[in-house]
Amino acid sequence: MRKVNTSTSLALFMAVISFIALVALWLSLMNYFNPPRSLVSFDVNKTVKLFTQQLAKQNLTPEQQKQAFQRFNTVLSEVEYRYCQQFNCALIVTPAAVNFIPDATLIIQQAIAKKMQLFNQSQAQSIDPQSSVNYFAVKGHEHDLNK
Repeated sequence: MRKVNTSTSLALFMAVISFIALVALWLSLMNYFNPPRSLVSFDVNKTVKLFTQQLAKQNLTPEQQKQAFQRFNTVLSEVEYRYCQQFNCALIVTPAAVNFIPDATLIIQQAIAKKMQLFNQSQAQSIDPQSSVNYFAVKGHEHDLNK
């Protein structure tokens, strides 16, 4: 039978406890500085369909339509990214959404419309479309992820 050195056992025990405490502290700090994301649904199909319908009402050449779609795709991506950053959330498409997940479709659609309008104005008046406009300040549709 082998004798166990109590000072070595105690040191090993303290090292394990210290490691566990450090991991717990690290997880707490990560949760504090980077809280878990909320899920929000977004009906991208409805948004693209709405844009396509609006585009069809205009008399545009195929080249102008192509440019409008490219601009729309760029604006859509930027607005989705900014929305997720501002509200610390992840967007999921509506068919994948569950009923209790808040729907951000209207807010994002209105932000896209503002951004597209600002872009069109910048073409005529040299306004910077990257200005610090709050695209998500929609009257009557304040977004609350805690609903």
